[in-house]
Amino acid sequence: MQNYIKHYLNSLAIDYINEDRNLALIERLQAAHLARYSFSSVNALQAKSLSLDDDKVFSRLINLQEGGYCFEHNKNLLSCVGRTRF
Repeated sequence: MQNYIKHYLNSLAIDYINEDRNLALIERLQAAHLARYSFSSVNALQAKSLSLDDDKVFSRLINLQEGGYCFEHNKNLLSCVGRTRF
């Protein structure tokens, strides 16, 4: 998962390592995510199974850029923030 987080933060053009961990950083992460990744219900409409496993959510949203529901986007951001010891 750590490689996923690096890939995700790079895709948002955020140098998390050199940033102060504060509310302003969370706001920047949210804004960058919203500008980069779409919300979509296409997978659900196609009756695809939507796992909430961290790796599968990340793959769907970030690698495949399929979009997702709000809870999938929030889960991805929470995983990122939690695993980087915010």
